[in-house]
Amino acid sequence: MIGGLLFSYSASHRFDSHSKEYRLFADIANNVGLTIDMLAPHVPRSMLLWTSGLATLCRVACGMAAGATKGAITRHFALRNNASDLDAKEGTQETLVSLLGMVFGVLLAKALRTLENTRMEHAVVDDGGDANSNDNNGGGSVDIALWATWLAFAFLTILHMWANHRGVSSLRLRSLNRERARIALNCVSNACASAIMQESKLDKVLPSIRKANVLSPDDVQESLLSYVLDIVGFSSRDNGKTNMLLGVSISETLQGKSVSQALCLLSGQEDNKKKKKNVDRENDDGYVITVQQRRRKGWFTICVTLRRGATETHELKSFLHAMVISRCLYLMETVKSEKGWEDGGMIESRTRECVNTVFDEGVLSPDLLWRHGWDSGILLGYGRSRATWESHKNVEKEE
Repeated sequence: MIGGLLFSYSASHRFDSHSKEYRLFADIANNVGLTIDMLAPHVPRSMLLWTSGLATLCRVACGMAAGATKGAITRHFALRNNASDLDAKEGTQETLVSLLGMVFGVLLAKALRTLENTRMEHAVVDDGGDANSNDNNGGGSVDIALWATWLAFAFLTILHMWANHRGVSSLRLRSLNRERARIALNCVSNACASAIMQESKLDKVLPSIRKANVLSPDDVQESLLSYVLDIVGFSSRDNGKTNMLLGVSISETLQGKSVSQALCLLSGQEDNKKKKKNVDRENDDGYVITVQQRRRKGWFTICVTLRRGATETHELKSFLHAMVISRCLYLMETVKSEKGWEDGGMIESRTRECVNTVFDEGVLSPDLLWRHGWDSGILLGYGRSRATWESHKNVEKEE
């Protein structure tokens, strides 16, 4: 029960945005729980309680993840607002599959029992009824039945996982989460980054940016395995050498920045002492974005904080901004550029101008995504955290 509460607390905010991944995770958790149940008779008695508890925890995680993601998948198929009809058919399908599973399970159990009895009868006849030989050969028959049981379980488990992976991979959900947005907006971010690296004027490269296509849900296929492995702690979601932290606190975003740099970022201006700029206007972009150097040279973290009152447009804009910065950093590393834009807020300000132009000219917007077939809700993983700030005061307040 406690494990279920902890799992719900840590993962519930990602069920809507990653329905496919958690549907696959539910099947993995279920199979792991069944495997642990199969191993339970072979573990020491002192470990039996822990083994049973771990198997129960896997089943709880399976039920919670499967139930939470069922609604999103049902809505995807309910093209005629017939969600109730789909639920009824899905329940009937589960009943039929369970019935067939019980029938085949009984037949398999009888076959294994027959194999065990046949082996024991042959052992008795061949050894003339000797007690010691009967025990030894009987143990051999039990081993064969045990191996047959595990082979059947392994085959069915692999078949189950393959079928679920194929089924989940075939889904083309219309909700725009972080992974799908990265793929759908890849052409736009690459066009912006190329223009920035070439230091071209935006009015000259705007036609090429307009030609960058935003992919539709049918053209986007994200990697399921990488995110599922990340859920269970075996991988990282870092994109190469650059990691994005979306919706973090304002203190984390401005970490390592001087007062003048922080004021310039909050007001949307470039921190350049050679150019005296007016910082009287407020940052109306609805977010603050910074690039922070990690301990390892050439590795960066992009932090984004949303302002109170930020809309879906601001979320989409800040995400594209982070993608453009990430692409610029990659290009700078590839060509061994010495521009030094990653220092002093230079790269944030240079990319901001390009991103502002993209949205001002209507190249990208939530309405455009909707026209391409995406749902109106954007699930990029920002959460509910927002911050407030003023232009000339080093005041941050978390909400």
